[in-house]
Amino acid sequence: MRLENLWFLCILFYSCQTESGFSGDITIDVGSKRKAYIGQVGLSSNLPFPKSTNPNDVGDFLIFNPYSKFIDSVSFKNEEIKIFQGFFLEEEGPEAIGEFNFFLGSSLGFVFVGNRSIVIKDLKSGEIKKVKFSSDIFGEKSDTFLPGSVSFLLDHFFKGFDAKKENLYFFVQNMVSGEVALCKFNIITEELIRLPDFFDVDMVSKNENIYRNQLYIMKNNLPYVFYYDEKLILSYSYSNEIVVVNPESLNFLTKYFDSKLFPNEKSTHQKLRDDMDFFEANQTMDEWDFDVSFGNLEKLPNNKGFCRLIRGATLGEDKKNPEIFIEIFDNELKKVGEANLTNMQPDLSTFFFAVERRLFFKAKEQPDENYLNYYFVEVDF
Repeated sequence: MRLENLWFLCILFYSCQTESGFSGDITIDVGSKRKAYIGQVGLSSNLPFPKSTNPNDVGDFLIFNPYSKFIDSVSFKNEEIKIFQGFFLEEEGPEAIGEFNFFLGSSLGFVFVGNRSIVIKDLKSGEIKKVKFSSDIFGEKSDTFLPGSVSFLLDHFFKGFDAKKENLYFFVQNMVSGEVALCKFNIITEELIRLPDFFDVDMVSKNENIYRNQLYIMKNNLPYVFYYDEKLILSYSYSNEIVVVNPESLNFLTKYFDSKLFPNEKSTHQKLRDDMDFFEANQTMDEWDFDVSFGNLEKLPNNKGFCRLIRGATLGEDKKNPEIFIEIFDNELKKVGEANLTNMQPDLSTFFFAVERRLFFKAKEQPDENYLNYYFVEVDF
């Protein structure tokens, strides 16, 4: 693997744009509650959604069933969810994958990305190839680490994959210094490149949540990554800021968006001190976690544009029932509207994805673990 530092190779053209307002009408229709039987493959509606590939345009995707250790396929037929058992992932032996944060399909087979390495598995031959993250990303003395989901509540799929060029885009962190780096990994060549800091380094550092006393506790403060149509879009769970990057020219544009429904960022965050006791450190992290939180972008069906969810603050309130908002953007990432989804249907959770002409939302209330309750939501403007 070769590490190539691009800092001195590129001249970056930086600009910034503030969306001080927006015009246009949006229409949001929430359908009636639906139910799908998922017990036949051993899944439970009461537990978090398992590790999954990002759904395609018709909503088909793969999930890793943590109980059966199978990678199963999910599809929508006649407006119903169908789940079919797939292939078994070995836990031991030469074909074992090990622990991983997310997986996806490529021309070489399945790619499993863990905290410290990438494993490529050829499904036909069973051959396993393991590529470790280079320690040179942060210099000679570093502990390079790729955390899992940015937000347990708002980040369910890995969206940083350029399927045409087979490039993965993701953030890694130096667990010693806390330094963050955006990287590109090509599955074919196994080349790992550190990209320039398009993101707001100071803001990422300000929102660091690492407690290093007797216990090591960390809440992920890395930016989201979203790749679509030759655009690399970076955003944050703690700010309304979005950075649009051209991965080829390395030109980028930073955009900000005002809202009348929710704050533009989390309130001031207190850094965790090593002399804090566990109770104080945990309380400080909860205050940060339960403040307003922004989700990763999602493309709208029918090439309409993009959207993202915002989880309202629940400080001093019932943390189980935050308000959920949606922001709508056109294809040029200009904000065209926003809405309070909780006012429309209080049973909508933050787990959602695009399927055909609608958005799929998992219901909050799941009274029967063998059946998955969900809604379809249509957005137009």
